[in-house]
Parts: sequence; C-alpha cells; structure tokens
Amino acid sequence: MDEKQQFLNPEYSQSFVESPYVKQMAKITQLLYRHGWDERNGGNVSYRLTEDEVKPYGDVHKVLRNIPIDFDASPLAGTYFLVTGTGRYFKNIIDYPQRDTGLVRITPDGHSVDLLWGFCDGGLPTSEFPAHLMTHIERLKVDNKQRVVMHCHPTNLIALSFTMPLDEKNYQPYSLENAG
Repeated sequence: MDEKQQFLNPEYSQSFVESPYVKQMAKITQLLYRHGWDERNGGNVSYRLTEDEVKPYGDVHKVLRNIPIDFDASPLAGTYFLVTGTGRYFKNIIDYPQRDTGLVRITPDGHSVDLLWGFCDGGLPTSEFPAHLMTHIERLKVDNKQRVVMHCHPTNLIALSFTMPLDEKNYQPYSLENAG
C-alpha cells in the first residue's frame, strides 16, 4: 500500500504479523514446543477469525494464491483461519510467523482457500486442515464461540507408545497418568 492509500485508509495501515492473533499463535506454539507437547513438525493449530478481526490489517485484503483443499468446507464459506503450515515446526513460528503460518479464507464453493497472508515461501496449510475444518464445523454446532482446533504429538506419549505393548485388553490407565 502506498503512502497516499495509507493516509486515505488509516484503518488498513497495520500489518497482520503484528496482530494479537499472530503473536498469540507464535507464543502458544512456542510454549507447546518447550513443554514437550509437540515433537519436530507434529501437531497443528487452526484459529478461526472473524471478518471484523481481519479487516483492520492492510496486508490481508488481496488474494495471494488459491489453494485447493480435499474436503467440502462450504459450511464455513467466507470464514477466516490463521493456520499452521504443513511440515512446519512449532518452535520456529515465533521467529518466522509469516513463513510458517498463513491467513486463509474458505472460498464460496468450499473446495479451496484463498491465501491472504503468510506462507511467504510457498508453504501450504497443514495437511490435517480438512480434519480441522470438519472439527470446526461440528464444534460450531455445539458452541459458536469455539475458535481453535489444536492437535499435538506429545513427546512422552510418543515414547510411551514405543515402550508399552499395543494390546488394548491389557491397557493400564495408570500408565498414561505416570508417563509425564
């Protein structure tokens, strides 16, 4: 945006990377990594945002590219999501939010998303994004205030899965309680 446009449209002068949404996503993913709730590039977050929350930021009003999704997300058409990228590390989001996250909007037909910000190196939303969208759809039926879907791969549980016999008949609930 040039200076004249910024002067005439001051409501669009802020940068999305400075938004509380990106800052909170970076902080939370960093904490998840530090506390062992996420290993390497396992786990992802999708954060539903409203149009009013996105509107003040000047760098989110142009479609950068359209990304197909392998799911019919038409019940969420027009909805915005700040989402972590596929193959990205939670530990890096704090330093590279514009590379490792993206702001997307579900297209009217629900079979793709418009990238409005982020994934500046050509990245894509998490490969689990369709599962996140399914979860958002179902959760919104129960609680329209729900905004976040997060899944993680806790290091201790991954290790436990390699040390415990995979026999549900002999499952011992105390094993999980004592794992961390």
